[in-house]
Amino acid sequence: MRHVEGKARPETARSARDDEHIRGQAPYLVVGIDGSESSKAALAFALEEADARGASVRALSVRQPPAVMTQGEKTVLQEQRRMLFETTADGTQKHPGVVLTHELPLGQPVEELARASEHALALVVGRSTTGTHADTRLRSVADGLLHRAHCPVIVVPAV
Repeated sequence: MRHVEGKARPETARSARDDEHIRGQAPYLVVGIDGSESSKAALAFALEEADARGASVRALSVRQPPAVMTQGEKTVLQEQRRMLFETTADGTQKHPGVVLTHELPLGQPVEELARASEHALALVVGRSTTGTHADTRLRSVADGLLHRAHCPVIVVPAV
């Protein structure tokens, strides 16, 4: 507490993340992309936030390791890369001032997104409510990130 004119006032809390950005690290948001409508909504939200905050966006599409490596793995990687670039294309046109990077890490989605969130302002992911198997997986990723991310997690529903 500090005293101002005889009154006690709480100190403003600052996190280590605030100090890192103050020391010169450019602020950024992380967004998880899987090509679903909810991940497109998450991207739109992340780009709006980044634009408003003068931050960049790291778009991650996590590739889970295959049980067995095959010749077709190169094709899978190319398709995932194409999906990532196509999914983000409209957003970059709407927000030309936002620097957007594309990443295709190999691993488990929760772990890779949490790792990428370490110095982020926020981690943005989509959530759908149609009840399909893919939607259940999205919810489990969002739930896992709530426990493992190093920054605030924003879960955006499909529009």
